[in-house]
Formats: sequence, C-alpha cells, structure tokens
Amino acid sequence: MGTSETPPFWWQKPDWRSLALAPAAAIYANATRIRLARPARVTVDLPILRVGDFAVAVPGKTQAAMAFARAAIAFGHRPGLVCQGPSGFGNQPHRVDPVHDSARHVGEAALEMAQVAPTIVCSDRAAAARLLAAEGCDFLIVVDGLSAWPLKTHYSVLVVDAARGLGNERVVPAGPLRGSLTDHARAADAVLRIGSAAGGNSAVRAAARAARPVYESRVVFRNGCDLAGKKVIAFSSIKHPQSFFEGLREIGAELLSADHLAEGHLPPADRLSEMLAEAVHKKALIVTTRRDMIRLQASDTELDVLKNRLVPLDIAVEFEVEANARTMIDETIAEWRRSRVG
Repeated sequence: MGTSETPPFWWQKPDWRSLALAPAAAIYANATRIRLARPARVTVDLPILRVGDFAVAVPGKTQAAMAFARAAIAFGHRPGLVCQGPSGFGNQPHRVDPVHDSARHVGEAALEMAQVAPTIVCSDRAAAARLLAAEGCDFLIVVDGLSAWPLKTHYSVLVVDAARGLGNERVVPAGPLRGSLTDHARAADAVLRIGSAAGGNSAVRAAARAARPVYESRVVFRNGCDLAGKKVIAFSSIKHPQSFFEGLREIGAELLSADHLAEGHLPPADRLSEMLAEAVHKKALIVTTRRDMIRLQASDTELDVLKNRLVPLDIAVEFEVEANARTMIDETIAEWRRSRVG
C-alpha cells in the first residue's frame, strides 16, 4: 500500500474518522499482537536479520536493508536479500537480474537491492532463503513490513523515518500503524531511526520503554555531490518526495521546480517535454531518484531525448556510527549460533 493509496486523514491530526474506526483498529492491533507472539516454525541454517517497520506507506526499509548488505560485505560476509514481489507475484522464488528483469515483474525495490547483493523475490520467505543459501550466501537480510513469520529470524530491526513520521499514530484502519508501538518495540531487537527530524520520537520512546536500543542513521545521495550550485528541475514519485527535494537543497542544488507525484506515477509525456524545454533554455539538469528512473525505463517513455539532461540519484542510508551496523550483524550471528546449539 503506497502513500497515494492511503487515506489522507492518516497523515493528519486524529479526527472523527480515526475515532469512528477505533473498534476496527483495536481488532487489527490484537491480531497483530497474536501474530507477533507466534513462534516461528520454519528454519534455514543461516543467520537472518529482519528489517521491518512500524507503519505502512513509510519509506526506509529498502535503503536500510541495502545499508546492512553493504556493511555485511565490508565485514567479509556474502549477504543475500529477500523481499516480497509485487502483488500476485506468487511463491516461486526468483533471483532478480538487474539487467534483464523489469520493474513491472519484480518491483522497483528488488531491482535496487539487486545492485548491492543477490536478491530473491518471493512470497515464501523460507523458499527464498534456501535458494540464497544454496547460492553461497552466508548472511541473509529479509525485508518485511510486519513479520517474517513463519521463517525464523535471529535479529529484528524496525525502521522509522524521522522525516515522514508515523502519521496520526493510530492503527490500521484508523491510521498507518501496523500494530501498537509497544507490541512492535517489544517484538523487535532494535530500532533504526533515519534522519534527525521529530517524526520518529514516539517510536523511540516505545523502544526505550521496551529497553531496546535505538541506532541513528542518515539519508545521503551517493552520487549527488556534483550538483552543488547547479540548476535543477526535479520530480519524484517515491513515498515521501519532499525529503528528496529537501535533500537536493541541502547539497546546494538550485531547485527551479519540484514535481511531487503520487507514488508510482510518472510525469505525463507533455510534462516531460516541458521539463526538457525548460532545462535546455535555463541550462539546467532534470533530476529524479534511482527508483523513478527504474519506473521510467519500464515504461514506454522515450528516454533518448532526455539522456543528456536526466540525472538519477541513488538515495542511500548510512549509519551515523558504522560500528553500530557491526553490532547488529554480530548479534544476529551470535543468536543464530545459540539457536543451533539449542
């Protein structure tokens, strides 16, 4: 469920709609509590770290999982990534090919992750994990909104995007939370906050009450430093485009315009033509995210006319303290070893 598909009142101060849906939200929260308490019944003999989140339609999981994969590689591991494919993908594991696969088939997030480490898309997390094990991976990262159940994981990190926040902090369908903050914090091993804004403060407080550590990270553009002082026309359809535009300003780009699109939607052909004409006239660049670029490549858009002006930026998460990544990876491995002995 993307931002464009969620009710707008989820991201506003709680009102009568949230109140009217409170009984349904209580049922949903209770179901989540039961699911989180279920023991995992499927095991794969590899250390598995789960990257989840507190709420739907909030960015961060994909970039956080990629950050863990990069860290694992730096520490000498051979990580693999597991994620669910688009709706209706099925339970047959598929190894993502970033060159030949289409975003329509495997999803934009999977194509991004496959640039970092071997990535399997499948609704059956256990089948995906077994395939990565057979391919020689020695550390797995499962990207999952709620729980990797029934696959046993050894360490669970919940991501909270400080810029996007948690909306009205009510549970589905009254708000975007997947369950109560307390239940999620208790079920997790750590919380990873992305950014320094105040949006994730309630999740941090829930983690503190549950005696769970909170680690800090930041969003960076891995190829954006050369935009300082340059004129830029930007567009994006990621979950929270405003953070992308603010990031461009922070690195010193002169933002001439910013098209905030509904999630997953591309600019119409006539708007792209307008952007190109403006870019040529004002000697500017057209900038978007890597994920939006993947969507463009999967569409029928003629990119040849834009190739000299269009710059895709890679949004990445970096740990404020690199040793924290090592701590979480080492604790995942330690718990895996304890489970083998048990």
